[in-house]
Amino acid sequence: MALANFYAAGPLIVARLKAQVPAFHTVASGSFLAGATDVSKFIQPAGAFVMPGASPRKSAAGRGQAIEIRQTWDIVVCVPHVLDPQALETTEAAAGPFVLGVVAALAGWQPLPELGRLVYAEDQPDPHFLPGRAEFTVVFETEFVIKGN
Repeated sequence: MALANFYAAGPLIVARLKAQVPAFHTVASGSFLAGATDVSKFIQPAGAFVMPGASPRKSAAGRGQAIEIRQTWDIVVCVPHVLDPQALETTEAAAGPFVLGVVAALAGWQPLPELGRLVYAEDQPDPHFLPGRAEFTVVFETEFVIKGN
């Protein structure tokens, strides 16, 4: 069976994280944040936002050729980032259990028969610290094939 939506895994990843890591306040696609002016209300104690990306592994040479796709999914774990002079690692300590929960919930899981299992990506980005929040991105990859017409 062929995929009906290039980004079909997204809603399934969101549902999996909601079920497997219930301590998240919010689990949603990146579209959820469109127009949000105050992200802080969605991340108490933490939120996860699922963002897609993709890169072809091999280009199609012509009509009817197959394209192998390596699709990446960024799961951005957001936690409050506040100054705590008594414990400088407060932000990391808050994010750690959520990041671990994301990895445990998704590593090796196959969202659809047409997709490969989710694999923890080799290259992971550094955390991003902003006033009021910190973002810890966990990247997973899956693969699938699209046959051209």
